[in-house]
Amino acid sequence: MNITKFKSDGLTLKKWGDGFVIQTVNKSGWIGFFEKRKHFYINDLHVNQDMRRKGIGKALVKEVIKLAEEKNKDIHLTVLAWEHIPDEVMLVKFYEQLGFKTQEPDAGGRKGVYMIRRKERWLQ
Repeated sequence: MNITKFKSDGLTLKKWGDGFVIQTVNKSGWIGFFEKRKHFYINDLHVNQDMRRKGIGKALVKEVIKLAEEKNKDIHLTVLAWEHIPDEVMLVKFYEQLGFKTQEPDAGGRKGVYMIRRKERWLQ
């Protein structure tokens, strides 16, 4: 699948710097990610505060998962606590429910919780 030929009900994909962004048509949420040689890297997920807990974040992550499955790639991300969501544990659980696993921090000393959803999960 050519990532630029993306189509999904209620969502649009746009080129964003060196990466891509998928956003809801009503702009209530979006997810930014980069396509690397062997994996996708989710660098940002945002859902407007008044639209949270309605499945929008999950739907956005699932779209990136679908693209990764079609391209046979892992997905990497780093969970960081922010002012509006100070609980890293809650964020980690959100991604675990979508098949991501916590990984040991790399030698680069990333802050936050590094997580990967491996392609082997959907190849079995």
